[in-house]
Amino acid sequence: MPKKSIYVADDLAARMADFEAENWSKVAAVCFEQRLAELMRQRDKDAMKAAVQRLRASKMKQVNAAQREGFEVGFQWAQHSADYGQLKRLVNHEHLDTLFGGGPSEAFSAGERLVAIVEGEDGPDRQSSNDFWTNLDAAGKQYDDDFVEGFIDGVNDFYDKVADEI
Repeated sequence: MPKKSIYVADDLAARMADFEAENWSKVAAVCFEQRLAELMRQRDKDAMKAAVQRLRASKMKQVNAAQREGFEVGFQWAQHSADYGQLKRLVNHEHLDTLFGGGPSEAFSAGERLVAIVEGEDGPDRQSSNDFWTNLDAAGKQYDDDFVEGFIDGVNDFYDKVADEI
């Protein structure tokens, strides 16, 4: 078994000497095991923190990319394709927040629900939605919540720039 030398304060050594029968190596080994376990837990926590930070950064990069792409598509649509009624329905809709976070049990995506608002339909329709996104050359894109949020922001940005002139 390998040997390790440790140094202890003089007063501690004097008190330990009063208990010569005690196996101080065994006591130290137990303390070393406990401390090593603490250090390993801390290392694991640090590794998990680093992984979480890395994944958060990756998520933000993807979210930001989807939002930027949606913004561009929304701005271009508002500028080149939207009619006044479509713009007003989207800009004035009071419950846009209900488009998001439907979850996997939701029958229609945020993009499909958005098209229903834009087109003034009673409810989402997949064919109408597919036609809308295809006309924007966005049919192959992932129009997830982040993309749709960016799309709305792009439309609002365009509308804010021209609202006083219409």
